[in-house]
Amino acid sequence: MVNLADYKSFAIFPALNVARLGNADEYYVCSEIPGVYVGKGNPKFKFKDDKDKSLIKPQAARFRIYGYDEDGNNLGEINLKDNKFKGKVTIKWTVVLANKKASHKSFSGIKETDRTIRNADWPYNRSTLEAISEQTLASDDKKQNSREFKARVYRYNVEYNVEDKENTEDGHELYLGKMIIEKEGSLLIIGGKGKSGCIKNTLITDYANNDYWYDDTSDGSIEAIVKIDGTEIPNRAGKSWVLVAPPKFAPGIPNLVSLYQVILETQHPVKTEGGNPVIDPVIPEAGRTKVEYYRDIYPIFETVCKNSWVNERGYRGHGLDKPGNFLSHELEKKLSTPPVKKNDVVIDEYKDLRVSILSRVRIPPQLASSFERNGQAYDYFMPPLSGGGGDVTSGYPDTYLTITRGQYLLLKKWADGDFETGSRLPEYKYNDNVKGNDSRKPTYLKNGEAYSFQEICPDPSQQVKFLNKAALEWCVGGPFFPGIEMTYLAYNEKTFCKGNDFRINSDNIQPGDINAYMALPWQADFSECNTYWWPAQRPDIVMLEDKCEKIENREIQLDDFVDWTRGFRTNEPINAPKWADMDMVNLWNKLGFIVEKQIPNNINAFVEVERDDIYRSNSKDTKEIYTLDNLHKLLGLALQVELATIPPYLYAMYSIKRRTDIDVKPRTNLYDINDMIMHKIRHVAAEEMLHASLVANLIAAIGRQPVFYSPEMIPYYPNPLPHFKHGLLMVHLAKADVENFKVFIDIEEPAPNDFLPSFANGISTKLSTGFKSIGELYCLIEKFFEKVEGIPYDTKFQLKPGMGYAPSTGTGKDGLIIVNNKDEAKRAIQLIIDQGEGKPAKADMTITATINNGKIRGETSVKDNKIKIEGILEGDVKGDVKKGEETGTIEGRIEKAKIQGIFDKNTKKIKGIFDKNAGKIKQGKIIEGVIKGVTKFKSGDQTIIERIIEGGCFEVEFETIGEGIKFERSIENLKFENGNIEEYSHYNTFKICKIYVENASDSEYRLWPVIDDPNAASYVKYPNINATATAFNAAYSYLMLLLQNAWRTSNKEENEEKENKKKKELVIGGMPALMHGVLKPIATFLAELPITADKNAGATFGYYEFTDESSPKQQLIAAVQEAYKAFPKSNELGDAVNVVNSLPDISLSV
Repeated sequence: MVNLADYKSFAIFPALNVARLGNADEYYVCSEIPGVYVGKGNPKFKFKDDKDKSLIKPQAARFRIYGYDEDGNNLGEINLKDNKFKGKVTIKWTVVLANKKASHKSFSGIKETDRTIRNADWPYNRSTLEAISEQTLASDDKKQNSREFKARVYRYNVEYNVEDKENTEDGHELYLGKMIIEKEGSLLIIGGKGKSGCIKNTLITDYANNDYWYDDTSDGSIEAIVKIDGTEIPNRAGKSWVLVAPPKFAPGIPNLVSLYQVILETQHPVKTEGGNPVIDPVIPEAGRTKVEYYRDIYPIFETVCKNSWVNERGYRGHGLDKPGNFLSHELEKKLSTPPVKKNDVVIDEYKDLRVSILSRVRIPPQLASSFERNGQAYDYFMPPLSGGGGDVTSGYPDTYLTITRGQYLLLKKWADGDFETGSRLPEYKYNDNVKGNDSRKPTYLKNGEAYSFQEICPDPSQQVKFLNKAALEWCVGGPFFPGIEMTYLAYNEKTFCKGNDFRINSDNIQPGDINAYMALPWQADFSECNTYWWPAQRPDIVMLEDKCEKIENREIQLDDFVDWTRGFRTNEPINAPKWADMDMVNLWNKLGFIVEKQIPNNINAFVEVERDDIYRSNSKDTKEIYTLDNLHKLLGLALQVELATIPPYLYAMYSIKRRTDIDVKPRTNLYDINDMIMHKIRHVAAEEMLHASLVANLIAAIGRQPVFYSPEMIPYYPNPLPHFKHGLLMVHLAKADVENFKVFIDIEEPAPNDFLPSFANGISTKLSTGFKSIGELYCLIEKFFEKVEGIPYDTKFQLKPGMGYAPSTGTGKDGLIIVNNKDEAKRAIQLIIDQGEGKPAKADMTITATINNGKIRGETSVKDNKIKIEGILEGDVKGDVKKGEETGTIEGRIEKAKIQGIFDKNTKKIKGIFDKNAGKIKQGKIIEGVIKGVTKFKSGDQTIIERIIEGGCFEVEFETIGEGIKFERSIENLKFENGNIEEYSHYNTFKICKIYVENASDSEYRLWPVIDDPNAASYVKYPNINATATAFNAAYSYLMLLLQNAWRTSNKEENEEKENKKKKELVIGGMPALMHGVLKPIATFLAELPITADKNAGATFGYYEFTDESSPKQQLIAAVQEAYKAFPKSNELGDAVNVVNSLPDISLSV
């Protein structure tokens, strides 16, 4: 029996542990049993708050104290709830957490090619850039069992006290976490809440080094004073350490190279010759002499296959039904079968298979020749992940990850046949509950019965090894660029205590020294490493939970996966705003976790759960959803959407060659297609400006101020259309071709026909902004104006009719509406909807007419013993129309009308239809066409139209028609009945554009070969073009700033007449001049400017940051002059210089 007197020293375990960030109050504790990940086998376990999916639970790291006798024997944990220790032993914990990122050198990789430091221009003592907090907790303190870690960073004073209430303005406070002492005497460390920011409000421009930014990750030391009957006993091993890292979003998917394996091999280098092949200390010494498949090899293959659920290359090679699925029953049986000896003859049936697999594995650099290193620096070899030298680059060995030396030697012995099958390790499930007298979670389930940590592993000397392994085996062991939990310091034996496995050497490493190497802020690197880096921590692609049936039927394809960060914007590549990184800063907590799910047919899949709506409001009280704040947020989203569509539309318009650009004579009407398409896009863009103005008036009406000039309102392209279709609708700056018009049609896609009536009955209690259509957003806004009480309907900040920039709409000189009551708010919203922002699709008129002077051309094919017709119908049309109950006539022409029909051999007639709902008429389905003409109604209403025509039926009689041939026939007196003429909308306008463009030849429709999605980085090699693109960005940003000024010029001391005059000067005097005199000529010049043999430049529509060093107008003038200086012969740029000098002055501080 062990007595208290036998306890002569103690040690803290694990030696190195990991806590993970989370913004929820509730936490969970990491597993302490190797092979058991958090949540394993527990489908009810939640990584987020039950009621709010934007709150992620932090992972707490536990530290235990073990006692030792004078011979160094481990006597077991000192558990203060045990009668032996109760009232006789006290423990005083001391923890130091630190974040030194802001003061550290810039991260530039393991070779440290960049010698600069972060915040090099910081004018104060550099220690003020470090956030360090030390706290203590004692087991006999009855009043307090927890303490928080707070520190201040970017301070002015070296000495400070974070608790000093009079010193709260000195720097920025960081909450680094808290410590909790448990009843048993063990310690929990909970890290920060994932809050990152910038003291200067500058944007992220780099994956790792961003000056004046901060985050609340950290690392630090854990030490204790243990007294038995008042006498202190020594710490025999030294301090333990904690790393506070980002969440692991795929908790059940291991890393191919774990931090445990890397540190193990750093402290115990693997011998190529002699020695045991297995070095893992968790495995008893006697079991390390032989390689076992299920213990040593299977985990490697299992990791590869599990990663296929979160990585594209992994799926292509090792997905569920791929040849490289090592977990398939058939392949697993082959891989686990060692050679057998029969009659002194070794029979190795599967040696070729094993050798073949090993030949695809990239050899670690310590074992490879230079020839092998260079020859394996390609995607053909495994693993297909980036290395410590940066993004994968063919021919550069350092840019490819390799497994560790120890892992490779294990695989080599296996491939050589020097292994045993072994047996599967016992399977335990993670159980977030306590057991018996022990108050600590988790416990572990096996066959439905719960076991404590000590029951699974009763031997104390083995317990500490379990603790060390369980803490690190789920962490990233490479690549370290810089890493997730730790960086390449893990390769250096001086980082660790000699003779103490996994223990940080506190003589060489101080709190905050490990964390200092990591990205600042962590979200930047976490965002950018979105392909082939750390998919087990930060997934690349994910499978949605609703795909379980396809998984069960083994029908999944790569297309069934979606991006984990769908809905995020994309980054500009070089030294420019990183929009995706900014989104990661703000939205990391809304991303989903990837958990293991048991599917019928013996399939273990990994699917995404607990994802929050990316753009969901923070409103928690469903009873108060109809609030002024929520209405303001919705209107802000609407303004952001309107402004996000204008650049793609204008970019497409600028890509169209004008008549004057087409050097062909004589010019025929064919070339009118260019001007017609350009006019239609311009008209839609102008109406989008009107819609943005109406939304701004709605915002002003509720007493808030609209924001036009900000990075969020001037997005980078390509980007998902904000707040729509779960981020899956990607919008580009691209030329006006058929594919781009398809995107525009998707943007303006109407709400479903039955949407409005059903929506009018109520809305979801959760204010979701993952909208399916733009109309859905505006219907929700309209509902809010009906429900929200206390709207002031303030008019003093609104733009009055006659001040806007838009085509005539019949509601005023320019369509602007003063929103001074609920009815006017509804009228403004309805105007936006009526012009095409997602209005439910419906016919405006029906038509029955005769078609003459026409042609029908197409191809025939045989289907079900019938001749199927597909083609185009065109001709003059004259007949009757009906709009509601009103009747009238139409005279015009149908053009480019796609048809389908069936040729009846008996009657020698083509029976065709123009009907979307083909199920009603067996003979065919339509498609769509364009009808131009004049409608006259009995009421006297006469309108020139150009609309989409659909539906209806016709019959055309031919004497004969062949099978499987092209044909063309003239038509006269063709009866056409029950067709639908669609109403005007942006949606139908873009459909008309697409119809004309896809039916035009290259000689009829000409485009400049502009590049897709140009940005600042596109022109790095072309400084003159870059200067011109910068001038365009400055002009576009100036336009946004001008609009912001226009809605904020009201002065209480000025009368309304003077206020309106000032607003009018800004809008009428500024907008047209900017649009036509600056933006258009620069964009046109760029579109016509070649940068390669087959590509031209293009306008960038980027955010330009005006400073307070001079007025925005002076900065714009300087930028445009710089562009003209680069191209002094350009008439367009010369004209732009003249125009910018005449623009109104505007303020930056609005």
